[in-house]
Amino acid sequence: MAEEYWDKILNKKALNSCESRANPKECREIVKNSEKLWIQYRDAMAETLDIISPRLIVNFFVAEETKKQAQLLDVDDDA
Repeated sequence: MAEEYWDKILNKKALNSCESRANPKECREIVKNSEKLWIQYRDAMAETLDIISPRLIVNFFVAEETKKQAQLLDVDDDA
């Protein structure tokens, strides 16, 4: 499933990018908190779409939002 594919990439990129930071532990905590909040947004939007749209649109939305997050976190390790 596309959502699972992008979710794995998202988690790997987000947490791996912390290892090259000055304070990796703090970075991981911030990333995990941000991820929890983002998941709340994603799930709330999916619930809303499920009420007003066909199920296919909900699945597409979740996969695309996860993909966008992974792409946003495609950061250089030198940053």
